Amino acid sequence: MFPPDFARDQVLTHTRVGDFVLDPFSGRGTTLLEALLQGRNAIATDINPVAYCLTASKAMCPSLKDVLSRLDELEALWIKAEMVKCRSDLPEFFQWAFCKKTLSQILFLRSILAWKRNRVDRFVASLVLGHLHGELNRSPNYLSNQMPHSISTKPAYSVRYWRKRRMRAPLRETFGLLRDRAIFRFRDGVPPLDGRAVLCDVRRAGITLNRYRHQVKCVITSPPYLDVTRYEEDQWLRL
Repeated sequence: MFPPDFARDQVLTHTRVGDFVLDPFSGRGTTLLEALLQGRNAIATDINPVAYCLTASKAMCPSLKDVLSRLDELEALWIKAEMVKCRSDLPEFFQWAFCKKTLSQILFLRSILAWKRNRVDRFVASLVLGHLHGELNRSPNYLSNQMPHSISTKPAYSVRYWRKRRMRAPLRETFGLLRDRAIFRFRDGVPPLDGRAVLCDVRRAGITLNRYRHQVKCVITSPPYLDVTRYEEDQWLRL
C-alpha cells in the first residue's frame, strides 16, 4: 500500500498519455485511479472481492446524480420492507459492532446491491466498505463501534474490548452518511477515462487479459505478502 503521490510520480515518470498501466495487485485501486487521472489507460486485477469492488468503482465511475438517485431508491425500498427489526440469529459480535437500525440498513444493502454487474451499485458498495468500520475518535463517518479502519479485528477480541470499556455502537443513518460521502468523493470530479478492473488470480491474467498482450508500458504495484498473511483474516467483516 502506498500514497497516491507515489503512484502519480511513477506514472508521470515512466509513461506518456495514452499508455497502458497495469496493477496486478490492485488493493484499493490507487495506481489505477492515478493513471486514469493522468490520461493513461489503466488495468487492474485482484483476487480479493473487496479490493476488486473498490478498484472497479474507480475504474468505471458513475455520475453523482445517479449515485444519489440510487441511494434515494434504496432507502425507500428499505423503509417499505420494514427492515428496522434486525435478525436475532446473528453472532454476539454484531450486537456490539453496530446499532440495530444501522445494522438493518447494512444487511439490506448487502442483500440488494448488484455490485458485480452494475457500476452505480458497485460505487455504493464501495462507499459502504470504506466506512463499514473505523476509529470513532478520529471520524464520525464510520458505521461501527470502535475498530481499526485498516483491518477487521477478531470477533471475540472485539466483544471483550467493547464490553470492558462499556462501548456501545453509535446510531448511524447509513443512507445519509453515504450521500454525504458520495458528495465528498465527487468534489474533485471524475477521471476522464474508464479503466478495466478484473476479479481474478493474477496467475491467470495472461489469459484473462490476453487482449492487452504487449500493450502494457508500466507495472506499478504493491505485491502481497505471500505465505505471510491472508486477506481473509484482515478483511473478514468487509468480505
